[in-house]
Amino acid sequence: MEVNNFKTSKRLQILTAAVAIVFGLVTGFAGGRVLLDISDPGYSVFFPLLIFNTVMGFVYIATGVLIWTTIQKGIIASKMIFLLNLAVFCIVLFLFISGEKVAVDSVMAMGFRTIVWGIIFWSVTKLQRFFYK
Repeated sequence: MEVNNFKTSKRLQILTAAVAIVFGLVTGFAGGRVLLDISDPGYSVFFPLLIFNTVMGFVYIATGVLIWTTIQKGIIASKMIFLLNLAVFCIVLFLFISGEKVAVDSVMAMGFRTIVWGIIFWSVTKLQRFFYK
């Protein structure tokens, strides 16, 4: 029974890492396309948020690799990403409510990123408990 639990946990670790890596690729690709003026999102772009998200795409990829290879470091990195995204989400939401030129799409996307990284952080924390009983 213990071997099956280990295999299942290892699969979940790889799946969580893959989600982080794919999310990073999509985030970096989308941000890069807008930065390079290849794509127009169709709304007013808040440039500091665009830079943040594009850079974070690469950080997401690196964190996915950490989750895959070193669960302890993956936990630390995913926690930092979650907290940083939460802080940026709060700032963007505040700016939006204050009437600044921040698109509702940006607020929603930042909220989505925060939720995704909250789930990733929660997942790797649960996995870590299995590997280090």
